[in-house]
Amino acid sequence: ALQNRNRGARTTTARPRADQQLTQRSGLPNSSALPTVRIVAQEPHLNVESEILRRFGDEIPHYLGSMDDRCVSCGALHWKEERSRNDLNRESALYSTCCRKGLVIPPVRYDEIDYPDFLVPLLLGTDDRQ
Repeated sequence: ALQNRNRGARTTTARPRADQQLTQRSGLPNSSALPTVRIVAQEPHLNVESEILRRFGDEIPHYLGSMDDRCVSCGALHWKEERSRNDLNRESALYSTCCRKGLVIPPVRYDEIDYPDFLVPLLLGTDDRQ
């Protein structure tokens, strides 16, 4: 026990937190999977919770565009805003929220079913009846 007391002072380096380790390994901040910050107000002092609630109440304006971006693997429709960073600028994309980027195969391929003629306009929304 006396021998340990006489040792020279040891220096230890503080271990970085998990989010710092992720940043160090990948070179990207932990929130890199999130979309870029988009502000509701153009001026920073107006982009605070109290001001946004004053202007919009409980309804924050947003528009994602049309839900017309098909998953290449399963055909599910998505908004382009749902794309991963790697797929943002590509012509087509695989999505993880529908078929896990092709890892899950849906049990039925609805586009391969021969529907009765009277159902096709109803399913496509081209029927004149309401």
